[in-house]
Amino acid sequence: MMTMLSKENNSLEQIANVIKGNKSFSLYIHVHTDIDAIGSSLALKRAIEKMGKIANVFVDSTFPNNAYMFEDTKLINNQSQREYDVAIILDSNDENRIGRFKYKYRKNVKTTMLLDHHLDSPRFAKYNYVDTNVSSTCEVVYRIIKELGVEFDKEMCRLLISGIYTDTGCLKFSNSYPSTFKIITELLEKSGLAMDEITVPLLSSLTVEAFNLRKLAHNRIEFFEDNQIAVMTLVAKDFKEIGVAFDETKGITDIAMQIGSVKIVALVSEGDQEPGVHYISFRTKGDYNAKRIAETFGGGGHLKASGCKIAEPLEVAKKYVLDALKEELHRC
Repeated sequence: MMTMLSKENNSLEQIANVIKGNKSFSLYIHVHTDIDAIGSSLALKRAIEKMGKIANVFVDSTFPNNAYMFEDTKLINNQSQREYDVAIILDSNDENRIGRFKYKYRKNVKTTMLLDHHLDSPRFAKYNYVDTNVSSTCEVVYRIIKELGVEFDKEMCRLLISGIYTDTGCLKFSNSYPSTFKIITELLEKSGLAMDEITVPLLSSLTVEAFNLRKLAHNRIEFFEDNQIAVMTLVAKDFKEIGVAFDETKGITDIAMQIGSVKIVALVSEGDQEPGVHYISFRTKGDYNAKRIAETFGGGGHLKASGCKIAEPLEVAKKYVLDALKEELHRC
C-alpha cells in the first residue's frame, strides 16, 4: 500500500536514500514537454541504471525536434507499464501536467517522488525535493546524482547542460545564477564536450514547418500601450495547415521579446488536441511578473516565464489576457 503524502520538502540525503533503497523506478515528465524535462529524466534514468537498478521514462507528449539530439530519447515510452517501486515526477508543478499518466503513476508503486524547481509547486508526492533557487530541474537532478555518488558520463553531461541552457533562455534569464555557470563548467570539464557540440543541435534544429509557424506568429504580432505589450495568436487550423505539432510553439515569444520597447509578451495558442482551449505563454522583462499574470487564470510557473490555459473563444481569451497584461504593466 502506498504511503500518505507529505507537504514537506525533503533533503537531498533523504531523496538519495529512497533511490538507494529501491530497485525499480518509473519517471514521468510533463506534456508539451521541453529539454529540461527530457534532459533531467534521461540523466536520472542513466544514473539509476548505473546503480544496477531499473528506470523507465514516460511522457504523454510529442517531443520538440531538438530532443532527438540525445541518443536516449528513443528509450522514452518504449517500456510497457508494469509495477515499480517508486514513481518519480520531474519538472511538473501539477499532477495534471503529466496528462493521461496522472491516472496511472500512483498505481502499482510503493511510493512517489517529486523533483521540481517551480515556485508554485504544491509538493504532491510522498517525497518532495523542490528547489526554487536553481536554474532548472536538470540542476536539481545534477545535485541528486552528486549525492548518490554516481559518476557522470558524457551523455549525462550533455543532457544536463542542455536542460540548464534552454531553461535559462541560453543563460540570459534571471535564473542564471553563479552556481549555474559553475555547474556547466564542471560538466563541460567532466565530459570533454565543446559548448557548440550542445548549442548547435539545440538551437539549429528547426524544421521548415516550425520556421513557417514562427513566421506566421511574427506576422500576427499586435502591440498595445505604446508598444510595451505584444500579443501573438495561433489557432488550431494553423498547426494543421502548416503541418506542425503544437509543441513547436516553444521559443516563439522570443520574437517579440527582442523588441526594446516591449516589456510583456503573450502568445495565445489554440491547442491542436483541445479545440476551443487556448494555451497562454507569458514572458516579461524587468520587474514585471509573468507568474502573477498566469495565476490570474489558475496557471503559474516562473517570475519571468509562466503559462495558463483559458477555455474561451479566441477573442474572449485575448481580451482577458490583454486586460491582465495591462494591469501588470500599470502595477509597476
